[in-house]
Amino acid sequence: MQMFVYEMTQMMVARGGQLVFSSVQLSPGVPTLWKDKPCVYKGKVWDGTSAPLRVYREFEREVRLLFKAIMEVMLEGDYWGKPFSFPKPEISIEPDFMEEDEEFNREHPDLPMYRDLYLLTFELASKFGTPYYDNQMPEYRGAGKGISCYQCCAYQFSAVADQDTQFDDKLYFRDGLHFSMGSWQVVSLNCPRAAYGAEGDDERLFAELRALMDVCVEVFRIKRRWLEIIRANGRMPFAMQRPKDPVTAERGSVAVDLDGLVYTIGVVGVNEMVQHHTGHQLHENHEAWVLAIRAMTEMELYARELSRRNGMTIALARTPAETTGQRFAVADLLTREYRNAARTVIKGDLAAGLERLGSSRDLPVYYTNGTHVAPGATIPLARRIELEHVFFPIVDGGNIFHIWLGEKRPDPRGLMEMAMNLCRTTQIGYFSFTRDLTVSLRQFREYRPDTKKISDWVSHGTRMQA
Repeated sequence: MQMFVYEMTQMMVARGGQLVFSSVQLSPGVPTLWKDKPCVYKGKVWDGTSAPLRVYREFEREVRLLFKAIMEVMLEGDYWGKPFSFPKPEISIEPDFMEEDEEFNREHPDLPMYRDLYLLTFELASKFGTPYYDNQMPEYRGAGKGISCYQCCAYQFSAVADQDTQFDDKLYFRDGLHFSMGSWQVVSLNCPRAAYGAEGDDERLFAELRALMDVCVEVFRIKRRWLEIIRANGRMPFAMQRPKDPVTAERGSVAVDLDGLVYTIGVVGVNEMVQHHTGHQLHENHEAWVLAIRAMTEMELYARELSRRNGMTIALARTPAETTGQRFAVADLLTREYRNAARTVIKGDLAAGLERLGSSRDLPVYYTNGTHVAPGATIPLARRIELEHVFFPIVDGGNIFHIWLGEKRPDPRGLMEMAMNLCRTTQIGYFSFTRDLTVSLRQFREYRPDTKKISDWVSHGTRMQA
C-alpha cells in the first residue's frame, strides 16, 4: 500500500508534466450490494463458470486491512512528514456501516471495526484535511442501494437499479458490461451575467439562464460531432481498447462506455446572481435564498428537457474548474457592459483588482463557486449547512460542502460525531474538512516519538493499537 501511494504521488505524466489527479473510493467493509456478487480477479469473473465461484463477502478481512493500511500510510506522510495529496481518499459513508457486524467482529477480534476505521479517516482529516466524504445516506443518493463515484473535486456520477436497465448485468459483469462513469465536457455558466441582463425581473432571469444553457448545448453538440469522427477513425485507443478474454481469447466489450458519458453544465456565482437581483446575498435574506432555489430548479428542469431534445444526458454541477470564478469576475470587470454591476457584487480585494485591471488577469477577485454561501459570510457552520444542503439534490452532477478548520487540529472524535450527524440529518452528499497548513522551508517533519504508532487520538483500550 505504501508503494501504491508513493507511485500515485510521483506520476507526473499529466498535461504539462503535472501530477495525475487520482482518487480511490474506500469503504470500511464490503457493501451489502456486492457481498453476494462474483468477484473479478486475474481477468476472470469467478462465477462458477469461467472460474470457481468466489464472492466479495469472502474478502471482508482484506477490505478492512487495506482500508487501515492506506490510512496509516497517509497519516505518516512522506519522508519529510508532508501530506500526500494523491490519490485523494474518497471515504464512503454508507448505511451498511452505521451498525457493526457483531458476528464477524467476534470471529475476527484481530481486525478493526467500522467505527475504528472511520475514526482513522477523521484523524487524517484533522491532521492534513486529506479525505473527502461521499455521503450515501440520503434517499436521493441511493441510500446504499446504488453505485456512487465522486471524481475530481466534486464530479458526481451514480447509478441505481430503477434508472439503469443494465444495472444487474453490470454488477455481474455479464458479457463484459461494467460501470463506466464520466463526463465528455464541462461548460460553465456565468450566472451573475444572467442577473445583469434581467434587470430585477424573475422571469427574465430564468430566460437568461436558459439562453446560456442553450449555448452550452451548442458546444456539446460540436464536441459530440468531433468525437464521433475520432471514434470512427480509431483515434481514441486507450478508452476504446477491448481487452481479450483470458479464457476464450476473444475481444471483450469496449473498456469505456462512451455512450454512457454525460455532458455537464457547471454553475458559478449563484450567490452574486441573487445579490445583484435582490440586493441581498444567500445568507442575508430568505427571499434571496428562495430565488436561488427557484433558479436552480428551473435550470434542472430545463436540463432534462434539453437532454430529451438532443439525445444526450445533461447534468448540473458546481463547476469543478475552481479558477473559473476568478476568470468570470475578471472578464466582467474588463467588459464595459458589465463592469459597474460586477463591481457591486464581486468578492475579494476589489481595490487591488481594479488597480491592476488591464495589466494582468490574475487579479484577487472572484465570484462564489456553485451554489455556495460566500466564503467570507460571518455565519455559524450550522447556518451554512442549513442554507447549502438543499441544493445537493438539485445539482445532480456534483456539489461539495467545505468545512474550514483553519490551522487548528481538532479532536477526530468530535469531527466524526459532527460528520455522522451531518450525514444522517442533511442532504449534503459530499463534504471535506479543509485545513490551513503552515510549512517551514527548513523543517517539514512533525515530531512524533514513534512514527509507526497510530495517533494517541485512538484510546489505548481499542484494537487499533499497532
